[in-house]
Formats: sequence, structure tokens, C-alpha cells
Amino acid sequence: MTWPRHTVALFQRALLWWTLGWAVAMLVLGLPAEVAATPAIGPAGGFAHLTHALARVPAPDRAPVCAAVLVLLAGASADGLWRGLRWWSAGTVALLFHALMHAAWPVGHGGMHLMANLLLGNVLLAIGGSVRPLQWLAPVGLWAVRFQVLIVYATTAAHKLTGVHWPGGTAVGIVATDPGFGGAALLAVPGLAPALTWAALAFQVTFPLMVWWRTTRRCWLAMGAVFHLLTGWWIGVPEMSLAFIAAYTAWTSDPEAARMLRWCARTRPARSAVR
Repeated sequence: MTWPRHTVALFQRALLWWTLGWAVAMLVLGLPAEVAATPAIGPAGGFAHLTHALARVPAPDRAPVCAAVLVLLAGASADGLWRGLRWWSAGTVALLFHALMHAAWPVGHGGMHLMANLLLGNVLLAIGGSVRPLQWLAPVGLWAVRFQVLIVYATTAAHKLTGVHWPGGTAVGIVATDPGFGGAALLAVPGLAPALTWAALAFQVTFPLMVWWRTTRRCWLAMGAVFHLLTGWWIGVPEMSLAFIAAYTAWTSDPEAARMLRWCARTRPARSAVR
């Protein structure tokens, strides 16, 4: 199989743009103060000293240290976008993000956990692309991030099918009645809320199957982008919707990824591919 270098390049750029944007947004929105007020959780194990490093920082110093880590994450992401990723820079981005995510656990959501797993898969991609004896890790990393998307949809759909509100068509209507989210206008149209509920459930149930064929994959990726943008705007977590859209890039074909990179005015799209 020909190595999909443009797909990898597009996926890595999408990840780095997400981590860069997230780090800057969290600085602006005051995540360091949130982390300082959050009880630190530090599980046992030597590796936790890295993944939960901020839990080891004394409470009075946690806010400035968190701000510094966000700046480092933004800088590492920008450097990866500018010069391309190596295994150590991919590992740095993943490690910094994990430390921040675990420190800010009360404000975490599915998009952050998805991104954390994608960044780990990206480390395998980077190692396989830059360490010659370990080239076999690159396809492992690519399929790891692809299957991560399928696992998220499959488990989400399975969980929803075990309840009563999604199969019963009442889930969207219940959310629409919450003044914190809005959407009461949906209830004014008879049958709209149940239709949206079943449509969202059908999309999540069928996604893990439909991405295996080119024609249906394009349709389901496009529907998914619209679905996540709308739900991100409605629920108020745009970073989660953008995390899923970034994950979608790993499922694009190499020609599709090449066209997207050219559309983004990158004259040499292979520059950001692992090397």
C-alpha cells in the first residue's frame, strides 16, 4: 500500500491547529485560575509524574505553572505547524496536553479525551516516520487514530440504545427544554425534535460502517462535520466539535487530503508529514 503522506500531513496539521487554538483560548478564558481552584488528582505510578505533573505543583503556584504549560503547548504546536513534527515534538505536544487535561478535569469533555488519544496515536505516527527501524509504527498509529473515531461512535451509540430517550425520540426535545441550552423553537414544529433525535442516533450507529466505502465515507464525514458544528454551537463546546472534525481528516484519502492542503494554500503539503 502506498503511504498516504498527504493524509498524514493533513491529520497532523489539523491536530496542531486544534491544540494551538485550544491553548490560546484557555489562556484567554482563564484556565490557569480554574486549575488552581481544582483539587489535584495524582494517581499512583511512575508515569503519572508526567501525565499528572500539575498535580505535583503546590496549589499557590499552580496557576502560573499552568499558564506556562499552556504557552509551551501553543509554542510546540506552532513550531510543529511551521517546521513539521518529529517524534520528540509530537511527544511533547501530547505530554503537555495530557498534563493540562488531567489538571482541568472538572471542565473536561469527550472532545478533550478524544484529542488526548489522537495525540498518542500521532506519537506513533511520528516515531514511525522519523526513526527508520521503527517505520512499522507509522501505519499502527494511523489505524489507531482511525479506529479511535469508530470506537467513540460505536460505544456512544451502544450506550444510547440501552436507554429510553434516544430510541424513544425524546432526547433532543428534553435538551431543547433546558433554558441553559435554548432550542425551545424546535418544540414548536411537530415531529421535528423526534426526527432530529433519531437522525443523530442513526448517524452514530451507521458511521463505523459507512466510512469503509469512498462514496458513503464522503457523505458521512460531511454529515458528521455539520452535526458536530451544530451541536458544538448549541451545547456551547465548539472545541469538542472541532476535535471530531480534526479526527475526520485521518479518514480522508490521499488525493482528497492533497486537495485540501492545496486549498489551504500549502504549496508543499509534504512538509508537515512525518519525516
